[in-house]
Amino acid sequence: MNAVTARQTDVGPEADTEAENPSRPGATAPILRLDASTVSALLDRFHDPSLLAEGRVNVLALDAIRERLGPRWQLRQELVYDHVQEVVERRLGPAAVSIRVAETLFAVVQPDADRMTAQALCLRCLRDIHQHFLGQAEVGDLALHEVTRITPDGLFGARVDMAALAVAEAGLRAPSPSRSWAPDQARPPFEGWKGFVAGPDAAPPEPGAPRSWAPPPGRGAMVDRWTPFVAGDGRTVRASCTLEPVLRLGSSTCLGYRLGRRVVELPSELPLSAAEQQNLSRADIARIDYATLARGLDRLAREDGGEPSPALMIPVSFVTLSNQRTREVFIGLLEEAKRGVKHGLICEVTDLDGVPSSALLAAIALIKPFCIRVVGSIEGMPPPSARNLKEVGLNGLTAECPRNLGDAEYIGWLKQIRKSSKPVSQNVVACRVEGMRRAGMAFQAGLSHATLTTDAARTVVVN
Repeated sequence: MNAVTARQTDVGPEADTEAENPSRPGATAPILRLDASTVSALLDRFHDPSLLAEGRVNVLALDAIRERLGPRWQLRQELVYDHVQEVVERRLGPAAVSIRVAETLFAVVQPDADRMTAQALCLRCLRDIHQHFLGQAEVGDLALHEVTRITPDGLFGARVDMAALAVAEAGLRAPSPSRSWAPDQARPPFEGWKGFVAGPDAAPPEPGAPRSWAPPPGRGAMVDRWTPFVAGDGRTVRASCTLEPVLRLGSSTCLGYRLGRRVVELPSELPLSAAEQQNLSRADIARIDYATLARGLDRLAREDGGEPSPALMIPVSFVTLSNQRTREVFIGLLEEAKRGVKHGLICEVTDLDGVPSSALLAAIALIKPFCIRVVGSIEGMPPPSARNLKEVGLNGLTAECPRNLGDAEYIGWLKQIRKSSKPVSQNVVACRVEGMRRAGMAFQAGLSHATLTTDAARTVVVN
């Protein structure tokens, strides 16, 4: 969803008077003033005059949410915009197009719907959005405008009578499908039922022959479902991971594995930097999280001979957790992963720089029932930002060790990480440490855990 800046103006009393009777010809009022770039963007998307004439372009207004949230609006504004996008996509389908034209206004076009259906679907979107953020959806708080003209002077439209629309929308709801037979009647027989043969060359089984059940598909099928994929910017991306042993420093006890994410561009096999990954779309970031977990489960099944790992640390972006749809898919994968570990899962939440504490607290609360610990990555975060993670429910912090550091640089990095994390948690994990010697240095610097790189892990026998 593209954001287009515009100068929003209130619809005055005269506009409300006209809007009371939207069926009257010419009863339109300016919704907001537009600059030239906004007019151009709207005309590019809604250039067909029939869309306006047939009532297929409407504006969702979220002023009630902004007013109710008060000072919290600035903190939750981006979350509101993301949720609007999710609801519009889910409710209106792929044919609908939406564009934010002001701070609290979204223009929506539905090319395949008539006026009544388009407005009824917009009403359902508004209900979902208000229910999510305010806990209720009062008709008096819902505001919808039917757009009738887009000119250099502004966006013109009539405010829809929401009470009348709610009554009409109730009549559009499809009735529940009825049974073809009554519960007190005998169920009709399966007439003309025949078995089918799965393969073209397979012969039907003999009557009374024992059934042969094929084994379930391997985990590789789940991996292939998520990776490789074509990102939103046109690049082909593949996500994979390595298994990094997690050590409790001081005793060198192995607690399980961490999934070390690796994302490369195909066909060059060049790795994507952290900044490049953060610049991917929300859907692409979520897909990388899915693929990392699926690949990790596949590697555990193959390399450990099917033996369950004591525990498993799984990276997941805050972007994935903050969206209901992607969060539900990830939780489904977590449920499968729990069957492959003895003691449970540890979620490592990444991409935390700039995330409001309230949003992070809510995301952690939603993911905690599915894992035994939740830790946060302070990778790339300045010390002041890391200290803001103190009271959001994290059980520890992680940081990836930069590569090719000398001993003096490595010690300096350890001291910086310990200083940043000390106000937040005593449990700090240095990730991708190059060998037991440097793991010991991390322990001396005050860190509690470390994970070893793949090369280092091959040279160490851990009990």
